[in-house]
Amino acid sequence: MSIFRFQRSNRFYKKLFLSISILLILVIGVSLDIRKAVPSYFQNPILSIGYLIELTGNTIIHGISKVWTHYIDLVDTQNRYTRLQSEVEVLKGENLQLKESQKENLRLKQLLEIALPVPLKLTAAQVIMRDPSNWYQSLTINKGTDAGVLPGMGVITFSGIVGRVLKSGAKSSVVLLITDRNSAVPVLISRSRDEGILEGTTHGLARIKYLSLDLKLEVGDPVLTSGLTPTFPKGLKIGSVVKIDQKTELDRRKSKDFVYAGPFLSVEVAPAVNFSRLEEVMVITSSPDETSVQGEK
Repeated sequence: MSIFRFQRSNRFYKKLFLSISILLILVIGVSLDIRKAVPSYFQNPILSIGYLIELTGNTIIHGISKVWTHYIDLVDTQNRYTRLQSEVEVLKGENLQLKESQKENLRLKQLLEIALPVPLKLTAAQVIMRDPSNWYQSLTINKGTDAGVLPGMGVITFSGIVGRVLKSGAKSSVVLLITDRNSAVPVLISRSRDEGILEGTTHGLARIKYLSLDLKLEVGDPVLTSGLTPTFPKGLKIGSVVKIDQKTELDRRKSKDFVYAGPFLSVEVAPAVNFSRLEEVMVITSSPDETSVQGEK
């Protein structure tokens, strides 16, 4: 076994020795003829093989360099795309903020353009919370006693009246809406000049009490404040009549949804203010009398 292995090793070394010898002869031959202008018959195959090796090497190196350059470009493009995408998101956020600021400025401008029947001192406030329960129709604003907002003061917007301040803290106040059942506002029917008391209902509207059965009201009649209390001056818009119940007391008692209203008309009013979209309000922080006295001083 070892004899055969020795013979194979011997043949391998002989072949290796022969190959190295031929390579050395070729190298020596090329070296001796390298200064000649015209390659010899002996140099031609060597130079051709060298040229092919050099060409192949250059092609491979150039290809690798090109692929690497493209890879670096792709990485750079990906980084720029990620950076631009982040900048786009930031710009979208800023654009949204600008649009919101523009809308807020428009709403504030409308608040400042409220047509008041008499000069009044107003304080702007933002709605910061709405009552999630169904017990009260109310909302919370971001102004309290520190800003001069006190219980009983009226709250209005460009569209009409909102309600009155129910209670005040140092930095916030709760406003009872005119649609709450505990609200009561003296009102005036603009067309007929009839007066009554507006109170809230359980289904988000308001109803006028104490209107005589013989009154001739119409759906769509504007309803205004009567100015009989210092909370609101006379002439502020409240809403419009949407339903007039002219049934007699006996007829009401026969109906399933009977509500005792006495010997009066039952008039439903749709508020002019959309309370679900209310964001800014004005609080009336002075009564007409106080304003006139200050003006005289």
